[in-house]
Amino acid sequence: MAAIGIGRNTIAVAVPHDVYDRWTELFGDGIDAFYPVLRTGDIGNIGTICCSDGEYPEALPMTQVGMEPGGTWLLQNRAHAHFNNVYMVCPNVGPVYVHPQMEHPYDIAGGNSHIVDYQGNVLGHTSSGANTFVAGIIDIEALRQFRTMNLNSNWMKDLRTEIFRRMYDEPIHPKNLWLKEEPLRHAEVDEVYRANIERLVARGSFTRPSRSFPGARYIPAGGSPDDEEWENLRELWADPDELD
Repeated sequence: MAAIGIGRNTIAVAVPHDVYDRWTELFGDGIDAFYPVLRTGDIGNIGTICCSDGEYPEALPMTQVGMEPGGTWLLQNRAHAHFNNVYMVCPNVGPVYVHPQMEHPYDIAGGNSHIVDYQGNVLGHTSSGANTFVAGIIDIEALRQFRTMNLNSNWMKDLRTEIFRRMYDEPIHPKNLWLKEEPLRHAEVDEVYRANIERLVARGSFTRPSRSFPGARYIPAGGSPDDEEWENLRELWADPDELD
């Protein structure tokens, strides 16, 4: 669900929540507007989630098969599969050329692609971060029988929606962050996250530790000012002939 772009002084990422008002104006505010699902006549519903969307359990229940590239995430995907009774097909990215002048790619994401069945069992897995493949049998009929005939571990059938929805009455992460301005860089966005944490502390959801420390801080790639740093990075994408 991330829209990727490269621009000066940006973190290069935005999601529909960051332009929420405009997004809902164009596409509505239903679940399908944010997590579209391919509804097939023979193999059921196929949904996709990307990168950090998979960190949140709410992204999965509307799909029958989920895909989540990126991350260190075998544990969470087994949990997604078990809680929601879905197959998880989880390919990670292979070797990446970070910029055109790189001669050799490197493993940016750590491999560990996997396939998990609807009870959380790992059907196929590779630890490799190189170009490879993972295989596993996805039995759609077995999934459908499990969902419609099992009265114990098919958890979706008795979800207490009236109770759980109260957890989301108060917003945590602000919407429309980039509706009227370009996405900011990491240091500025980190302050948004810190404000979110403060909000959770104020509500009593989080409790401060007995000893406080500065915590995570963004460290820029170089010591030069932003404009100079950006110009240095731009050279990595320039045509080599133009640099002579």
